[in-house]
Amino acid sequence: MKTIYFYGIDNNIGGMEVYAFNLIKDVLSKTKEFKFHIISQFKDFSFKKELVEDYGCEYSIVPSRKKHPFKYSKEILKILKDAEKDSFLQLNIMSYRNIFLLHAVKKSKIKTVIVGHSTNTDNKFNYFIHKIGRIFYSKLWLKVANNKQIIEYFCNKNDSNYKIIPLGINKDLFKFDQAKRDKIRQLYNISDNEFMIGQIGRVCSTKNQLFSCKVLEKLDNQNIKLFIFGKIIDKTALKYATEHNLKNIKFVGEVNNINEIYSALDLFIFPSKHESAGFVLYEALENGCPSIISDNIPTDGIESKVLSIKKLNLDVWEREIEHAYNEKWQREFNSKTPSHEEQINGYIDLYKSL
Repeated sequence: MKTIYFYGIDNNIGGMEVYAFNLIKDVLSKTKEFKFHIISQFKDFSFKKELVEDYGCEYSIVPSRKKHPFKYSKEILKILKDAEKDSFLQLNIMSYRNIFLLHAVKKSKIKTVIVGHSTNTDNKFNYFIHKIGRIFYSKLWLKVANNKQIIEYFCNKNDSNYKIIPLGINKDLFKFDQAKRDKIRQLYNISDNEFMIGQIGRVCSTKNQLFSCKVLEKLDNQNIKLFIFGKIIDKTALKYATEHNLKNIKFVGEVNNINEIYSALDLFIFPSKHESAGFVLYEALENGCPSIISDNIPTDGIESKVLSIKKLNLDVWEREIEHAYNEKWQREFNSKTPSHEEQINGYIDLYKSL
């Protein structure tokens, strides 16, 4: 049995953590050829109880990189050097900036696959460090991502050592359900003539909830309600909505029934500044929910008649949401989205080849 050392699960549930949990549990449900050993900086990493108790994952907690970078690197090196002969490392990262991690991995000489999860170029200094790291580390390991944009972000020019495995969702979980729609709308006091917009994801600069608040402010229509679901990491958008008395915007926080929320929505919005995957878009479209997204969102493998892609411009988004409201955009249940089954099979084939 091969051990897969798995790095990249935070203590805040976000896209990468959901990806990791679903990948690990479904690989282990389909085959007994592998076991997972999670390496994390966080004692209570996301989905720890389920991964350890239900799926038998082992784990190691290493010192905080921010507080103790050298101890962090040394402990990771020790774990990887002590790894069994046939084991390998899946390194889930956002960039090549974490030199303490990458140096330890390189020095350990363990077989490694990098799974990229970002194309972030917002911070010029960070992006510069990433590009320097890419020069030294990209050539060492196989790169895996769910779309070409991420591959280009993690690969040097003329680097062909990569593999694309499209991400997918469990489609049955996100089917439209009228009873759930009625229940959720009643819970949030949304009447039949009101228009419920949803934005889903941790509240932070990247997800761009501040932009959404400004669009709603420009619309100035109290029949249009925006519900923002996700843990509040950055309070800028919340502060703006409060200071500007935007009563038709509600910050809900984290919920455990997101799959039901989609059925209640009249419109899903996704104005992120950048995204590596965009699971929530697949989920919304599988539910048939009309969606407006920024042109920064990857749409590989998607075909839909209810998907509108717009540049991040307040006037453009104001007009498009107003159009969706006035025209009463209808659900469409024939959207094509990637299958989770195909994703899992792709990773199992990858693991067998290492």
